[in-house]
Order: sequence, then C-alpha cells, then structure tokens
Amino acid sequence: MKVSVVIPAYQSEQTIGEVVDRIYQTFSNREEEVEVIGVDDGSRDDTFRVLVEKTKIYPSMRAIRLQENVGQQNALLCGIRQTQGDVIVTMDDDLQHPPEAIPVLLGALERELDLVYACSDQKICRLDRSLGSKLRDSLFSHLFEKPKALTLHSFRAVKGNLARDAAQEAGAFFYLSAALMKRKPRMGNISVALYPRPMGQSNYTKRKLLQLFMKIWIYYSESRLAAVLRHPGDPYDIVRSVQSKGDRR
Repeated sequence: MKVSVVIPAYQSEQTIGEVVDRIYQTFSNREEEVEVIGVDDGSRDDTFRVLVEKTKIYPSMRAIRLQENVGQQNALLCGIRQTQGDVIVTMDDDLQHPPEAIPVLLGALERELDLVYACSDQKICRLDRSLGSKLRDSLFSHLFEKPKALTLHSFRAVKGNLARDAAQEAGAFFYLSAALMKRKPRMGNISVALYPRPMGQSNYTKRKLLQLFMKIWIYYSESRLAAVLRHPGDPYDIVRSVQSKGDRR
C-alpha cells in the first residue's frame, strides 16, 4: 500500500522540516510506501527552501510553491491532485499533529471506513464546544447529515480515490470535508495525541469563520440561489514544483 501525506505549509520554516523528517522516520520500519507532498501556500519566509532541501534527502518527497497565499483548503486541493497513494493523510505544518500517529489513522481506516478524523480524546470527540466548530457542525448536519458524534479535524486519513474524486470539484472555492461528505463516505473518529501550536496563533476570527461558512453553503448546498452565486475557476496557481530525483511521476 502507498500512503500520500499532504502538508499545506505557510510561514513554517521553523517546523516543517521536522514534520517531514518525522514522517519518513515513522515509515522507515513499516511495509507501506510513503510519499510526502509539501505545498507552500505563498509563504514569505524560507518554508519552500526547507521543503526543497528535503527533496534532496528523501526519494519520494515533492515540494510545490503556490503563487500567492490562497488558504489551507486550496493548498490541500493542490496537493491531493498530485498524489498517487491508496490512502491520503492530511496534516498541519506546525507539529500539532504528531507524524508518529499516522499509523493509528491508517489502522482505523482499515475498519471498513473511507474517512477517519483524528481527535485528541474521546470527550472532545463527543463534544467540541468552540464557536467555530458549533457553526460548522450545524451547517454540515444540515447539508450532509453529519453524525452529531463525529468530530472534524484537519488531521485525517481518507481513501485515495475518494479524495482525488473530491478534488475534481470545479469552482473558485474548495473545502475538503464538504467535498468528501457530498460523496457519503463511511466516516469515524480515532483518538490520538494532539499538541498545542508551538508558535503563532490561528488566523480565524469570528468574521472570517462566518465568511467561510457562507462560502461552504454557496458552493456545496443544493440551493438554486447558491448555484447562482458560485464562481468558476481554479483557486490556485503553481509557480514551482520540485520533486526528488527518485520520484519518477
């Protein structure tokens, strides 16, 4: 089995190198083949340089740089479209998601699931009290009949064909969980250790969250009004792509 790990990266020169190293260390004694695709979302620091350096070390590493900052979801879209894996894992660039937990996600996915989300413990799996999560869960329950007990998270494992099919969504806005849930996958949660952000903070304000959820409704609801408000076009442009010499794609 081949596992593709997609990492949207922004302003993470101090952490992204360790994330990549730990992914390859995790798979060094496992049977699965792994490829890592790091997508630099228009960083102003040396994030892309660090990713390129890793392509010189690991034979299945790929570094992609987007023309401008288009957001985590669009960077995920770009990365997923480049994958070849039977399973795709998505994770953050800031060490909140331990690469050593990836096998836990893979094990959960084998239990007749198509999509599995990490959560930090069973209590949080049952009830996430943040405003953003409440709004998102309410919207996803309305649009996709999301189970109340299911917690969404950016650290997830999904069957590769399902994710690549979702990544064919056309339009100027993309949200991975919405695109996946439209396809009614078998979903679940698995408890793993998640860690606090080591530096910086989330860019999501209440205003940005409301704008985000309005876009999800516009691009993923069945409403005729929403369909009129949608805009065509791809939401990102690649300016540079570097793959290791061992990557023959």
